[in-house]
Amino acid sequence: MDPVIPAGLQSENVYQFRMEDANTIVKRLAYYNSKFRHSVIWYPSNKFLGVWDGMTYTFSRPSNATLGPDIGRLPMDILYTILENIDIESLIRFRQLNLEARHIVDSIPHGKYQRVIEHAYILLRALFGPPSQLAAKVSLVDIDTALCTAACAICGEFSGFISIPTWKRCCFSCLQRAPELRMQSLAGARKEFGLTKSQLEQLNLFQALPGTYTLEDRPLELKDYKHTIVSIHQAAIISGQPPHPVPPWKQFFNENYMTSCPLPFYDRRSNSHVVESGLSCLGCHYARSHNKTVSTIEKDATAEKLYTTDGFLRHFRICDQAQRLWEMIEAGKELPGALQVIRGAGFEEPREYRYLCHTDRP
Repeated sequence: MDPVIPAGLQSENVYQFRMEDANTIVKRLAYYNSKFRHSVIWYPSNKFLGVWDGMTYTFSRPSNATLGPDIGRLPMDILYTILENIDIESLIRFRQLNLEARHIVDSIPHGKYQRVIEHAYILLRALFGPPSQLAAKVSLVDIDTALCTAACAICGEFSGFISIPTWKRCCFSCLQRAPELRMQSLAGARKEFGLTKSQLEQLNLFQALPGTYTLEDRPLELKDYKHTIVSIHQAAIISGQPPHPVPPWKQFFNENYMTSCPLPFYDRRSNSHVVESGLSCLGCHYARSHNKTVSTIEKDATAEKLYTTDGFLRHFRICDQAQRLWEMIEAGKELPGALQVIRGAGFEEPREYRYLCHTDRP
């Protein structure tokens, strides 16, 4: 999908650059915005060491154990189909039965299990982590399909996140503002919609995990599991009442952050199996505070967009401010100091913890 930005931020003509400069343009003018990742459900990779042994270890020695007469008689293609579509919690329990079960799960066709474990580890942690226990509601196919989807379900542009209760891929802008993704505390929804006991029982409840859920310098710290969150969209459908209008000054809700997590895009159509976490534009970030012709809301939404590498280069062709910065670089000038700090801190791609296959375990 071609990038869309406000007219006031677009260049007059589509910018032409030499293809040999493409990598330099990306390296100098794109960065990974860690604030976005850290404002939602997020865990540093060292929190996973030793936690997922049952999910990741393989064994080189053969297994003498069997799966029993009933499962053992199933054709492998049928068994694979069953394992792909049962809930992920049951799949992991099955894998822990014995070496034979572990080998079967690891050999699910097209590498589905391996790529989900390797690239969707934060989502898995959110699904399995107490008290949410949502792992019993989604399958390996559900997670793999989300992982291999690039587009935001709301606006169609590149997504770098997933709203867990709605199970929708989303960009950061839609995560904050889209009515379909709006979340609220259970107490707030009960009060707003006058929900009865039977209506409350129909809601999908999400127990917020401890974390920091804001982009502000003074973070909101949620330290316990007592915050229950529901979808406003679902509550409105169940109650038959429209939600209250959102004031212009309140464009996003911390509850939206509490129910979402980063999820990279795995391009399974590519021979090189590219994984994209989403690039931000340094030019759009600079225009946020220096362009006076575009509204703050439009500038914020534009600066929040994420791109694949190819998508960023398409965006660069029409981004006036990014082109101005590139011309400074080509002229041998230094970027403004604040931009150098941002690019220096954010150029390193997020380190997704790689679950290496451990062999010959005792």
